[in-house]
Amino acid sequence: MRRGVIILTLGFVGAGVGYYCLYLLGTATPRAWLHSRQPELAWLKNEFKLSDSEFAGILQLHQGYLPRCKERCRRIEELNNRLKKALGATTEMTPEIEKILAVRAQIRARQPTSPGGLRTSSGTTIRA
Repeated sequence: MRRGVIILTLGFVGAGVGYYCLYLLGTATPRAWLHSRQPELAWLKNEFKLSDSEFAGILQLHQGYLPRCKERCRRIEELNNRLKKALGATTEMTPEIEKILAVRAQIRARQPTSPGGLRTSSGTTIRA
């Protein structure tokens, strides 16, 4: 009985160590991206095999878009708060609720674009 418990325990420990080693091997590249200058965009450089100059262009597009993105998110949050307040006051669809939903949908549907975007060496055009 004792021998079986020892074998079972060693089996579980071995499986745990094996899983941990495979996990470390499988996530080595994404974990290395976390130490890059722009970890949220590091995958993009790897996925599209961008050169340093192409990646610098992407960084520039990204930095230029961030203020607009934050403003859109702020407006959507403001509309969500207004919508919660309007829905809390009634159980029926009112013109005010319809208007809030329409404006929120319009803001969310807008596609952020940059004239021309950035063309990579593989021919892919990336727009901010």
